[in-house]
Amino acid sequence: MRVPLSWLADHVDVDVPAATLAEKLTFAGVEVETIHRVGDDLAGILTARVLEVTQHPDADRLVLVRIDAGGEERLVVCGARNFAPGDVVPWAAPGAKLPGGVEIGRRKVRGALSDGMLASARELGVFDDHSGILVLPPDTPVGVDVVEAVELRDTVLDVKTAPNRGDILSMRGIAREVALLLGKELRPLDLTVPEIGPPAGDLASVAVEDAEGCPLYAARVIQGLDAARPSPLWMARRLYLYGQRPLGAVVDVTNYLLLDQGQPLHAFDLDLVPGRRIVVRRAAEGETLRTLDGRDRALTPEDTVITSGEQVLALAGIMGGENTEVRASTTEVLLESAHFPPASVRRTMRRLGMNTEGGQRWARGVDPAGAEPVCDQAARLMATLAGGTVAAGRLRAGPGVGEREAIRLDWGRSAERLGAPADPEFAAAQLRRYGCRTEVVDPRTVLAVPPSWRFDLELWADLEEEVARGRGYDQLPATLPAATGGRLPATQRLRRQARSALAGMGVTEVQTYPFLSQAAFDRLELPADDPRRRTLRLANPISEEAPELRTTLLPGLAEAAGRNLARGLDGVAVYELGAVFLPVRDGELPDEPLTLGVLLAGQAPAGRFDDPRRPFDFADAKGVAEGLVAALGVPGVGYRAEEPPPYHPGRCAAVLLEDRPVGLLGQLHPRVAVAWELPAATFAVELELAPLLAAVPRMRPAPTPSPYPELTFDVAFLVPPGVAESDLEAALREAGGDLLTRLTLFDAYEGPPLPPGHRNLAYRVALQAADRTLTDADGAAIRDRMAALAAARTQAVLRTAG
Repeated sequence: MRVPLSWLADHVDVDVPAATLAEKLTFAGVEVETIHRVGDDLAGILTARVLEVTQHPDADRLVLVRIDAGGEERLVVCGARNFAPGDVVPWAAPGAKLPGGVEIGRRKVRGALSDGMLASARELGVFDDHSGILVLPPDTPVGVDVVEAVELRDTVLDVKTAPNRGDILSMRGIAREVALLLGKELRPLDLTVPEIGPPAGDLASVAVEDAEGCPLYAARVIQGLDAARPSPLWMARRLYLYGQRPLGAVVDVTNYLLLDQGQPLHAFDLDLVPGRRIVVRRAAEGETLRTLDGRDRALTPEDTVITSGEQVLALAGIMGGENTEVRASTTEVLLESAHFPPASVRRTMRRLGMNTEGGQRWARGVDPAGAEPVCDQAARLMATLAGGTVAAGRLRAGPGVGEREAIRLDWGRSAERLGAPADPEFAAAQLRRYGCRTEVVDPRTVLAVPPSWRFDLELWADLEEEVARGRGYDQLPATLPAATGGRLPATQRLRRQARSALAGMGVTEVQTYPFLSQAAFDRLELPADDPRRRTLRLANPISEEAPELRTTLLPGLAEAAGRNLARGLDGVAVYELGAVFLPVRDGELPDEPLTLGVLLAGQAPAGRFDDPRRPFDFADAKGVAEGLVAALGVPGVGYRAEEPPPYHPGRCAAVLLEDRPVGLLGQLHPRVAVAWELPAATFAVELELAPLLAAVPRMRPAPTPSPYPELTFDVAFLVPPGVAESDLEAALREAGGDLLTRLTLFDAYEGPPLPPGHRNLAYRVALQAADRTLTDADGAAIRDRMAALAAARTQAVLRTAG
């Protein structure tokens, strides 16, 4: 919200620099984002009186204007004709500067010498009007600086408004905050109304049938208006600084007081209201309204509307209708100033996709106590500026808005948290400054009734925050939060470990929508009785194309991989860690097992920059599963051949944990790959993660490292055909006993001059004792034991040792 300080000064005396005010507001929770200086780029522009206007001798569209700029006559060539002798206009003298750094000089125009130029409102940055020269009020002094004469120099604060602070969406609301910060008093409002017309009840009537959607409806009738009359310069200037375009005195008054007081208003052309009757009710099914923006709006019984009884005239709190809008010919106006609760306005705006200045304020909350006083202000201002008379009396309907309920604040608890005085009267005094009515119930309790304009004060925590604001956030004590141990739960730690392992294998995490349709199962070629087809359907799905909760991660992964391949990637390796939803029984919540899905499609990444590219294969899919199991340290994982859809028969395996199936891995059937627009060789992994994480061994304390050095040597064995390397390694480890710290296979050879089928396996052995330095004799004993046990278990023969 843009707040010109000259406008703010109508409500409170501001005697500090703009930067200081902005800092105070920001520290009080009303954030000022930027400070704009306007009018500083104007120089050398004076007020001048038009003496004579004559036709340019050599140009049909130009006139020669003789002006008096304070005792000195000048001649100016001008293209506009919206002024006459006697008018006061802005004259940019030679050497003057306009916004944007434009410098004015003396030059010939079609043979006539022009001494500077006359300026329009847009050229001066007053407001966005370039239709003619800006004509100043007739009592403006001549020969003085325009910037000072009509107050074009101003400072504008750009205030960031919070969704729950509708009270600061007005100059009066910001002024309340400023008055508290600067220790000033708000200027009183002039609520007098010169009622010189006939009784308003004889001219129109109002009634409320939807008291929930409109508990209060107030109105004034103003007659004899000239709706074509423009707004005065001061009002047009303020509206422009806020960001609105002046439209004429009648409409501008409603916009001006909306910004000034925060109370949305609406003006109806009373002659166009059928029966001169206003009825507030709910819309009927099938009713429509053409709003002021020229669009036809379909209404529902949830919408509160302003009607004549039968014809809809406006959407309550949001926008009026075309049929009763104020136009240049309007002479009689019914001015609406009502109260609409936030929920109903928000609901209608959201459904219709509308967002208006008034609607924004209703959605945040508008002071119900301001409806009638602002109606009086608007009637007086409209009659003054547009030349009308106010009918006697204010029209009113609706039961009204009740008083807010009291909120109980345990100040004993809050004082300790805020580091504030424990006396509850301290809190009561702070809350009274913000407009609350307070009562100290006991030595630690305060009851407070929030003011009518503070819709955000609903709970004790809101009152506590108001006391903190009033006292100053810088007065809050600096404390550390209670220690939480700083540790992640085991499940979170293991999930992070799993994600880290997958990332290390070059697999990228994706997150897909957990919704699908039966068409996804058709593309997976799942049979009709496959349990994965039994899904839960959402009552209100985001899209009817995907109305069911997923029972497998494969469709989402296939779509993600397909999109990436279609955009030029030659290979995709993605995974998702998320829940699937497995129905249990009707009426019960589903099981939501944590599941890991991996999909590999296209070309595998090269190991080195000069390695040839190759497509993903079965070993890559199995490698992902084995790498994850190894990273987690899960024991007892094996594999068994399986042929379930959507996998390729003979190229799929079940993943077993102690003989219990926990997942599948393999190649998708080529028909399934084609259906998802994936390469024929596409591989997937599906794992139930919960049992795998549950099988991760608990961490044991690391052994105390030995202070003594290691003893290392190498051994090589000639291994006969049919002997597994794991069997030989097991024998060597058993022979090494407690002294063995590392056993590493560093060479494996098969071929001449070895006997056919035999292999040479070479190991590096590291021994270490916890209580002494090992000797060569210790190493020789272990080496001999290894040779003997290897020969006995595997018939392997020790070839060399060193």
